Amino acid sequence: MSEPSPVEEEQQAPVLREAEVGTLLPRWFTTTFYVVFAVFSVYSIIHITRSLTIQRALTEAVDVVNGAVDRPAADLDSPEGQKALAVLKRHSSRALLYLNQALLQDEENDPRMARAMALRKAAD
Repeated sequence: MSEPSPVEEEQQAPVLREAEVGTLLPRWFTTTFYVVFAVFSVYSIIHITRSLTIQRALTEAVDVVNGAVDRPAADLDSPEGQKALAVLKRHSSRALLYLNQALLQDEENDPRMARAMALRKAAD
């Protein structure tokens, strides 16, 4: 028999693989990362929910004070007006921004609001 060529010797030799090294990150790091991520997620959900609640309360209070499209402004001495003023006082810095926006926004003369007003009239 003839001697095997170098290519045949490479094919016959077993392929030696490197030993498995395990996970890339240590367990303490992955555990800490997931715990911090979970705490941050819960905090974010609570913060977003609180912000949405405050935004809704302020929007309703501004609608009571300024008057909405479908109803006139309430008297500030009425119980509804006092309740709206209490909400506005509780969140004074945000309330100032909401009231300023409500004063500067003129729905009847703003051409961007034409569709919204048409939809409101159609819905009523």
